[in-house]
Amino acid sequence: WYYVIDQAARDVVIMGTRDNKVVYRWKNLPDPRGLAIQLSGRTLYATNFSNNSVSVLDIGRANIGDPVANDVTKSLSTPDGGVQAVEVGRGPVGAAHAPDGAVLFIANQLENTCTVINSSTLKVTTSFNIGTNPQDVAATYFFTGIGRFAFISCKGGGADEDGSVALYWSLNN
Repeated sequence: WYYVIDQAARDVVIMGTRDNKVVYRWKNLPDPRGLAIQLSGRTLYATNFSNNSVSVLDIGRANIGDPVANDVTKSLSTPDGGVQAVEVGRGPVGAAHAPDGAVLFIANQLENTCTVINSSTLKVTTSFNIGTNPQDVAATYFFTGIGRFAFISCKGGGADEDGSVALYWSLNN
C-alpha cells in the first residue's frame, strides 16, 4: 500500500500498489498537508495546516479491502470513533516519524518551528525555532552515546533568502 493526501476533498487515502486503486479513505480531515507513518505500519499521522494539529489514524483498524469505506467511525484511533488529534504549532506541513518509533517531528510553517511528539503518549515534548518556511522533516534512530537527529528543510524568505536546513540533535531518547 501507499498513502496519498487528497487535499481538495480533505481526505487521506490508502492505495493498493498492484492496481493503484483506493482501498480505504479517511474522509473530511481538517486540512491534511503532510504524512508520516510509523515503521511498524500501524499508525499514520496527517498534519492539518488550518487547525494546527496532527490527526492520528490507526491503519490496523482501517478495514482494508473495502474500496468505498466511508464509515470513519470504525477505523480511527479513539474509543468513541473520532479522529484523535494532537495540537502542534501554527501551519503544520511536513512530518517524520523516527524509525525507532519513539518520536514524531512536525514542521510548522507559519511560526517557523518544529514540534516533537512522544509517539507512545502523543504528548508534545518540545518545540524549537528553526529557519523560515519549514517544509519537511527527516529523522534518525536514537543512537546510544550519539543521540537522535532530525533535519528540517526550510524554503526560506526574508532574512533566510535562500532557505536552509535546520538540525535537531538530542542526547535524550
